[in-house]
Amino acid sequence: MSRLALISISVAVALAVLVVAIALAVKSGSFPYHWFFDVQKISPRKYVQSSDADGNAAHLRNIGVAQARVARYVGPLRSDPVWIICNSSECYWEITGNGFKASAFGSFLIVVSPRAHSVEFLAHELLHVELSSRLSSSAIKQVPAWFNEGLAVLVSEDPRFTSRTQSWQRLNCIEEYDEFFSQIAKDYETTYSMALSCVAPWFGKAGEGGFSKIIDLLNAGAKRFEIFEPIRANAISNAGNPPQ
Repeated sequence: MSRLALISISVAVALAVLVVAIALAVKSGSFPYHWFFDVQKISPRKYVQSSDADGNAAHLRNIGVAQARVARYVGPLRSDPVWIICNSSECYWEITGNGFKASAFGSFLIVVSPRAHSVEFLAHELLHVELSSRLSSSAIKQVPAWFNEGLAVLVSEDPRFTSRTQSWQRLNCIEEYDEFFSQIAKDYETTYSMALSCVAPWFGKAGEGGFSKIIDLLNAGAKRFEIFEPIRANAISNAGNPPQ
């Protein structure tokens, strides 16, 4: 083997090790975000962009309230994500590369734009992270968009969205995430309200115990249709929709 080939292999191995190390650091919460982005670490696993002591205290307070709110619905939290609170759109875009108001990444990271500092937004994203933390990588793929997003709206207690009765022509429990986010771009209020309407009737009866049962069934290998179709059908019935 030539010297050049050996050097190439060594460089490739070093890069692979570096990528794995970064991935592990991000997942464990030990990645030094403040080295790479315009944020400061204000407490373990919490970063804020350019804020004073009062602002930092307010952010920590809101995160605490959001955590308590989510726990009230789904029980003691198992997730402990890194939080990055941006005070400029540039900060948010640099980290996420998307135009949303806030983003959850798996079970390990939540990034919040200046448009989403409220408890409602924080609780919404935290529910996504909590769901991911309780499900295996294969099980999370079985969760339809309407359930994930509808449950996030429910626990956030966001007053912009209400579980109002939908006529059969309108209620649509959207399964796929691409379609869901496409509809959000057109009419986010109706799309999120519909997702809430798909989840609320079930959760009103099942509560935390029903949520935990779904987690157990999915981790045991249950498929999307057998778990979520009865919930969707009940929501349609609750809205006065004809059978499908």
